[in-house]
Amino acid sequence: MKIQKKEVLDVLRLLSNKINERFGDEITLGSQDYYWQMTLDEMYDVQQEPKELMIGQISDDWLELKRLLIDDDAISYDLVRFGELLKALKYSSSGIW
Repeated sequence: MKIQKKEVLDVLRLLSNKINERFGDEITLGSQDYYWQMTLDEMYDVQQEPKELMIGQISDDWLELKRLLIDDDAISYDLVRFGELLKALKYSSSGIW
């Protein structure tokens, strides 16, 4: 599958605008902080049940992402962290999505 970088950035901009419209200055995430995580290989092999589940934490993901506001040293795993934050926003108590 191939997608255009410009389209990805356009979608990201549109979602950013929606977050800006639907949430106030402070976003209250739900009480859920921990979530199940699995390896990339297992995540995309839907024919097999995952053998190794790990635990992730939204508050830890956010702490790691906030470092980008101080020092632009983004790593590829920050996209995973940002994805988890976006999932949490969907279920947050601050806005109706």
